[in-house]
Parts: sequence; C-alpha cells; structure tokens
Amino acid sequence: MDPENFKLLLWCWGRRGASVRIAHEFASAWKKNPSVRLMLSLSHQSELFAKTADPTLPSFHVDTFTGAMSALYAAVRRLPSMRREAERFAWHCRPDVVVVVMRHVFGPAILPVFRALGARVLLIVHDATPHPGESYPFWRHHLGLDLAPTDGVIALSDHVRERLTVDYRYPPNRIWLASHHSMQFAGVPAHERQLPKDRPVRLLFFGRLLPYKGLDILVEAYTRLAARYQVSLTVAGSGDLGALAALAGRPDVRLERRWIQEDEIGRFLAEADILLVPYREASQSGVVPSAYAAGLPVVATPVGGLKEQVRHENTGLIASSVDAAAFAACVARLLDEPDLYHQCSKGALALATGPLNIDNVTNHILTVARYVATLPPR
Repeated sequence: MDPENFKLLLWCWGRRGASVRIAHEFASAWKKNPSVRLMLSLSHQSELFAKTADPTLPSFHVDTFTGAMSALYAAVRRLPSMRREAERFAWHCRPDVVVVVMRHVFGPAILPVFRALGARVLLIVHDATPHPGESYPFWRHHLGLDLAPTDGVIALSDHVRERLTVDYRYPPNRIWLASHHSMQFAGVPAHERQLPKDRPVRLLFFGRLLPYKGLDILVEAYTRLAARYQVSLTVAGSGDLGALAALAGRPDVRLERRWIQEDEIGRFLAEADILLVPYREASQSGVVPSAYAAGLPVVATPVGGLKEQVRHENTGLIASSVDAAAFAACVARLLDEPDLYHQCSKGALALATGPLNIDNVTNHILTVARYVATLPPR
C-alpha cells in the first residue's frame, strides 16, 4: 500500500436520508486530500447522486430499487450482473479499503468480491439493535451477514460499540469509535444564540415519527410547558401522528407530517430555539450534531448514545429520567436561565466547529482506514 496514493472506495447505496448526506460530505472532504485516491460507489437513485457523483473519479454506480417489487426484481435479475461489474471494477482499480457508509441489503453479496481481491472492508455501524417500529424479520441475522465480510467497523457511539461486542461477539480490537459529524445545512446562520424575549420560544422536534422517539413524552412535556411559558412547537417528519394527535389543531403547534426534503432542513433549524429529543431509546441521533452547527441547545433523555452526544450544561441538558416531567423540567430550566441557554448555544457551536467538524471526523476515519489496510483479513 502506497501511503501517498491510498485507494479508498466510498460506498453508499442509500437513496435518501442521513446516509446519502454523509456520503456526499465524506466524498467532498476526501477529494481535497492529495494523498487519497478516492473512488465512489453510489446508487443512481440517491437524491444527492448528481451532487456526489464525479466523472473524474473511478466509480462503480448501480441501480438499486425504490420499493418492494423493484427490490425483488433487482435481487433476481440485476444482482448477478452487479457482482460481475464489482469484480471488474475491483480488478481494474484495486481499492485498498472499502468504507461502507451505511448497510445495504445487497452488501453481503457484493462486498466479498472486493475482499477476495485483497481489499479490506470498513463498515460504519449506526445501529446495533433494531429500533421499535423500524425492525423487520431477521433484522439481527441481516446485521450479522453485513458484519461477516468486514475487517473492521466504526461505531458512532460507545453504546453501539458495546452492543456489537456483546450481541455479535465482534472483536473489540477491530472496532473504532467515531462521532457523527456536524452537518451544516443551507440557510442556517452559525452563531451563538440568545434566548428570545420578544416572541414565544420555538421548540423543534425533527425526524421520523416513530413511537420509540418518545412522542408521548413530547406531548405531555409540551402540554406542561405551554401552561407556564410562551412557547410554540414545530414537529417535522414523516410517519403516523400517534400520540401527537392530541396536539393537532392547537394554534401554537405546527405539524409538518411529511418527508422533509434536503433543501428544507436548514429552514427548520434556523427557525428553532431549542431542539427536543425525548427518545425512549437511541443509538445516537444525526439531528443533534446538525442542531449544534446551528448553535441550537438540545434537550434529550438519558438513553443510549444520546448521553454521549449531549454534554450536560455545555451543549444542552440531559433529563434525569425518561419521562415527561423530567424532560419538561430540563426545557423549563433553559427557559428560566438565559445565561445557561447562551452557554449551551456557545458550547454547541464550539463542538460543531471543533471535534465534530467534517474535516476532523473524516481525518479520523481515514486514519482508521489506513490502519485497517495494514491488518490481515478478519
């Protein structure tokens, strides 16, 4: 392996969401590194394909699928040809390491092709246990298949790392920890915030609407807060209303129940004053570091990787327990203490522009990838 011509294949076959944004930002960062010979493998169906794909780079792009029927067709009719294309690409380009940004159902069938030709596979693992409402039959078996052709993994929280070692017996010396980097969205001014005095404080819940995200906690906590403070709430994300139906029709509550497009995310973050993360369980949250980039303090429950992402009294507050009373008390504290609010906004911005900066995170992952390239196959 030539350290000054490190051949790295960035792999992301996702269609939309955080994974394609991560792939785009990783690609942008690594293209600037003269010691990296970057290669790309993307899905043509990615919502950021046009922005991420680069005709000047060696690439192996594929058609994946958009639904159940197209997935079945792709698995039966296109998967064999994908393997052949992957083999031709691997023979010709000889990547040293394949960095897989997000698991994909076709990964276990394709990634062994690269390993057979000498490449190492480094998988970034976002979740090691299925979230309620996101699980499907054989979820754990599928993750086991994804882990099988890897030579190392990067866990996005210590919570995930522990589950990989305990539940999957993955070798601890082949697991590295990296933080979810802070994503900067267009239209979001990166500045320290002061608690507003001339209008209601705008609270934001952002992300898919699933029961494990504590929608019932959110409803009860907001009801408590609205009885005492001048506040408003915006809920933005796709999914079923569930417990949120209790807030429908309130003039101080805006429910944007739909998939939020990439170019809209910045507007929601810019308009908000506090991000609410009342989850009942979590590996980590991609929206938390993005809120930090906007200088937004975060209030979260003490579960999973959230306890690692939110620095209590520095970038936000962690509730004392997973219930509405404790969660509302944390939000109330920020509302009652403008200096603490400003301190958390300042800390959030410092974390986003420092350790969670895209260059710092991608440099760390690159260091891990270079080391994995020197190891024998797992």
